[in-house]
Amino acid sequence: MGRIKAVVFDWAGTMVDFGSLAPVGAFVRAFAEFGVTVSAADARKPMGLRKWDHIAAMLAEPQIAARWQAAQGAAPMRRLCNGCMMSSCR
Repeated sequence: MGRIKAVVFDWAGTMVDFGSLAPVGAFVRAFAEFGVTVSAADARKPMGLRKWDHIAAMLAEPQIAARWQAAQGAAPMRRLCNGCMMSSCR
């Protein structure tokens, strides 16, 4: 049997960045760019969903939807996920 020279594990989100801390900050900042304050707990709640679904889930939360309405003058809509997604990618 040959010797193993290397082993690569993809532990992203499991062992590395435990608690999804990096994306949480991106979501908090993205919503802030639209004048909407969200907490780390708000941003972490739907963690594990695809990014557009994650943003849609956050916008579906009554307290976040109310903050969005107050800041933007209109209720959040699914198409707004693209704007938040682009902001979170900066």
